[in-house]
Amino acid sequence: MLVSEYDVLDKQKPVSFWMLDLNIPQWLLLVLVSLTIIVFTAFILFTAIVTLKKETNGGPCKSNTDCRRDLGLICNNYRCGCAYSHFWSNSYSICERRRMVNRTCFNDSMCDAFASLECQNVSLASGAIQSECQCKASMSWNGYTCVYQGLYNTSCILDTNCETSRYLFCNLTIQLCRCNSSMFWNGDSKSGTCEYKRTINRFCYPYDDSWCDNTGPLGQGLVCTQYSNPYGSEY
Repeated sequence: MLVSEYDVLDKQKPVSFWMLDLNIPQWLLLVLVSLTIIVFTAFILFTAIVTLKKETNGGPCKSNTDCRRDLGLICNNYRCGCAYSHFWSNSYSICERRRMVNRTCFNDSMCDAFASLECQNVSLASGAIQSECQCKASMSWNGYTCVYQGLYNTSCILDTNCETSRYLFCNLTIQLCRCNSSMFWNGDSKSGTCEYKRTINRFCYPYDDSWCDNTGPLGQGLVCTQYSNPYGSEY
């Protein structure tokens, strides 16, 4: 029988440093934990002090860094305030995004000026009055922004797309702003209004029969024609 002249050694795999049981004194652990808490607390206090030293809404400033950015404030004309797309909310003490159509409001600054909205009193179905963001006069909401209401022959899909102050409505058959059947348009594409059609012996625009009332017992067959009178020709 052959016997090796060398002894077989039991080799073990090296163990990583982090897997070794570290024998750290308890007092050292307490010191490390205490230092960590102190550093963290100092950082929080420093951040709070720096933040609180910054100006809030209406405070003086030279740059944006002088203002409470955590509240959404920026420096504008040497005063801290909200960006144009936001307003200062006294309820939450923060800059809030301006509100869109039909949202409640207290003043115009709360409504989206880019969409031409302003704060108006609105009558609710209950009879109560509520302030809401609505389009300015002669404008209507198209789903995205306020647009000027159309004049005669302007395309439309709703009555609100037409300038109701000039008595126009949306003729859905042709999708154009028109006067109702008892009225006529007395101007051009840029000016004018709807007014009631005229009866017999009333002035009319030369050869424009739309001015004349051709309905009802007194208006059947009325057309705009020239006639003579002692003071000269007149239509």
